[in-house]
Amino acid sequence: MKSIRIVSDFNSNQLIRLWKNINNNIKFSNNDFNQVYQEFANYKNRNDITVFWTNAQRVIPSFNDLLEYKDFDENVCYDEVRNYAISLKTYHKEKSNISIVPSWHLPLDFKGIESQNWKFNYGPKFIISKMNMIMSEIFSQDENIYLIDSEIWFNDKIDLDINKLWYTVKVPYSNNIFLNSITTFNSILDGVLGKSKKIIILDLDNTLWGGIIGDDGIDGIKLGGHDYLGEAFLDFQKELKKLKRRGILLAICSKNNEKIAIDTIKNHSEMILKKDDFVTWRINWDDKATNIQSLMNEINLGLDSAVFLDDNPLERDLVKKALNEIEVPDLPLDPTNYSSFLRSLNYFESSTLTKEDFARSKMYKENIKRIESKKPNFSFDRWIKSTESKLKCIKINNSNIERAIQLFNKTNQMNLSTRRLNREEFLEWIKEKNRFVFLYSLKDRFGDLGIIGLVSLEINLKDAMIVDFILSCRAMGRNIENMILSHIRKFLIEKEKDSITAVYKKTSRNSPILDMLKKSDFEEITKYTFKRNNISIYFKSDPNIKFEEINDKN
Repeated sequence: MKSIRIVSDFNSNQLIRLWKNINNNIKFSNNDFNQVYQEFANYKNRNDITVFWTNAQRVIPSFNDLLEYKDFDENVCYDEVRNYAISLKTYHKEKSNISIVPSWHLPLDFKGIESQNWKFNYGPKFIISKMNMIMSEIFSQDENIYLIDSEIWFNDKIDLDINKLWYTVKVPYSNNIFLNSITTFNSILDGVLGKSKKIIILDLDNTLWGGIIGDDGIDGIKLGGHDYLGEAFLDFQKELKKLKRRGILLAICSKNNEKIAIDTIKNHSEMILKKDDFVTWRINWDDKATNIQSLMNEINLGLDSAVFLDDNPLERDLVKKALNEIEVPDLPLDPTNYSSFLRSLNYFESSTLTKEDFARSKMYKENIKRIESKKPNFSFDRWIKSTESKLKCIKINNSNIERAIQLFNKTNQMNLSTRRLNREEFLEWIKEKNRFVFLYSLKDRFGDLGIIGLVSLEINLKDAMIVDFILSCRAMGRNIENMILSHIRKFLIEKEKDSITAVYKKTSRNSPILDMLKKSDFEEITKYTFKRNNISIYFKSDPNIKFEEINDKN
């Protein structure tokens, strides 16, 4: 059970009650009312997650002076902000794994002098914006402190009942604002913990364009042009393209004639999404649940990685009931709302962006080609050789450490321990002299898969322990895992070790790593504990895969 502490300058009990109603598998705690600086100084325990939700006028005295039109010194104000942010950062380092900090905003009922609110070096809006920028700069060196935009939670209309809540129970926000914040918090945590969605599966007719291509033809559908619905569908495709660029996969599941549909995608002059933007598709007359299951099996992703968008409520209902792990939001009835609806979804949060993210769609398409290259009566060994695979062990450095952290936090299937580490925790862990970490990259004749694997070892006097064995799903099922074990074997022999142990930590999603352990040269000595003595005669390499070896400690 994860632990979340709310550190605030207001009564956060109602926020906790609402959050518990949404997720009761979290242990919550909070500080005493308006005791933020006392919390920084005196709180002793450590929590998985801390939310620091404060109001600038209550924790930065100089800013409160500004709002009350008292003498104001901007430099004093900024120094107070720095002291606050440094105290928060110290608290995070000592007492929290992940910290979420809503940005400061002006009081919800603040009006001020409209012509002065953005006045340089004095206007309240200008000052509070700069205060947030100072915090952002101070937090920038710690990737697990997330400064987030709080203003997206507030509506233009101020609920006057908020004033009564503040005077009676010291709660400054309505339930709607708290619920909006909880949606954001949960979305960020899903991204940090590797639970965000990876693929959007799309219908075509009345979803990517207006009309039915089989009836209306390529010139009759609504897409772009001077038609307001056409413009709406065009903008919807632009939003999808943005998600694709940052690593979200796109696929098609449509009841249609495949030739006509693909011809439209390729040749309609206003299509934003091209054929190459889709990692794969199922365009036929079979039921969509069966097609989606087939599609997800092809790209080797779990159903809980997918979002399905379809304008037809009957099709959505079928997929919801047949494949309840997939997210199936209800598209708005009016296509002019598609783009804003897509932007409002909280499925695609990411804590980092790496070069592998930007190339993800290309990598998955290349992997499908690998699978398709397996011909009938073609032996697996010959197929492996035909891929011209080149596995390389590389050092961890500043250019790839973000990818290493991403492997820890996003890989679920081929992940031995499924432990989640941030950058600071990872660097601290590998400081010990008996710990070793290896990263692996992979290329073949279809393309460059980038960094696909990580192994960490802890070596003792007599034997060695595999602490982490992580392999991207893109590299599964092609003997790469055996090549990595062969490299580890050779490394340990050079260290004069003759046995190796791996302990499998079971989750709902990492059964593939258990299957790998059982099929490898390991022996299961107790449930989920695998060991092999005499490693010099086990874990042989695959001669069909080229390997470049680096034995340096990272």
